[in-house]
Amino acid sequence: MLEPPALFKGMTESGYNVLRNQLVLSRPEFPLKCSGSDTMTLNQTDRRILRNLVRDARQPIAQLARTLGLSESAVRRRIDNLAKSGVIQRFTVDINYEKAGNPITVLMGVNVGRMPGPDVAKALEGLDNIVEIYTVTGEFDLILKIVCQDIRCFEELIEKIRDLDFIEKTRSFVVLNKIRDRHYDDIIQVSK
Repeated sequence: MLEPPALFKGMTESGYNVLRNQLVLSRPEFPLKCSGSDTMTLNQTDRRILRNLVRDARQPIAQLARTLGLSESAVRRRIDNLAKSGVIQRFTVDINYEKAGNPITVLMGVNVGRMPGPDVAKALEGLDNIVEIYTVTGEFDLILKIVCQDIRCFEELIEKIRDLDFIEKTRSFVVLNKIRDRHYDDIIQVSK
């Protein structure tokens, strides 16, 4: 477990978890985005739907409705609203890259200079093995998540990235072990 913030020093782990859960669960609704943006406020039913979909997005609406004690039409309407508002961005598959033949995962920090963002994204999206691209604060402009079948594949990709005119600096971090892969159902708190 991560160490609790300094404010909670001296508190037992179970006491800290109880307090944290009470703080989160005491708010029956919360906005999913920062103020000033398009915000959808989620109620307990929306949260329960999201938790269940994150666990198994393939489950039939009828099964989800039974689990939640709602009508199928109510569940379908809520899912449609969550999708239209952008809370649900897509229904997808969570791939185990190692089992799919790409056991090497690398996080790469990249500085791009003054190249416009859309041009950078377009150039990088054209490169195989880059599965995620994030703009970030701090030392780097971007963080890339890269998966490869072996080190040679990664070396070839590094050369392609460094050959791009706008790349000023890269730093690679080979992932040795994934300690935690937190799924969002752990974050979407639901009152008991």
